[in-house]
Amino acid sequence: MKNYFSLFVLLFLSLTFTENTLAKNYFCQQELESLPIQQGGRVKPLYVHASEAIKQLTGKSKIGEFGALEAYCLLSSRALGIPNELKVMARIDHVEVQKFLGLSADQHEVAYDDLIGRLDEIRLAFMRIKENNSYKKSLTALFNSIHLYQEITNGENWLLAEVN
Repeated sequence: MKNYFSLFVLLFLSLTFTENTLAKNYFCQQELESLPIQQGGRVKPLYVHASEAIKQLTGKSKIGEFGALEAYCLLSSRALGIPNELKVMARIDHVEVQKFLGLSADQHEVAYDDLIGRLDEIRLAFMRIKENNSYKKSLTALFNSIHLYQEITNGENWLLAEVN
């Protein structure tokens, strides 16, 4: 399936991507929103999955000026070596997680690119907590979000569904 994704992306890149602007002209256009993908054991339109993923990552329905579908596709394009300046921030509300990450009391966001380097540290902190409390749940949610971010940026989060 990964080969189909790569072939599909390359086809659309060759049709719609220009060298002049990386942020405005890229392969994920409005027409692809109904593209069926398989995720979580079911088939759903790409825009539904993109909306769910971006909401899990940021708690919002869009990233900056980009809607969920556009942001999802821009993040996915990194797997193909296409650079972009889209910065995705994780929302950190739990006070103990903020302290663990070294954030100040008024700082509630941290870049996923920064969190990836601390993934083992977050996993270790999670494993050390024996009781199932809010701190452990927040670390679990953060760990899952980092993993989702990595899947998207590595191009591993798309599974094109077989349609009959």
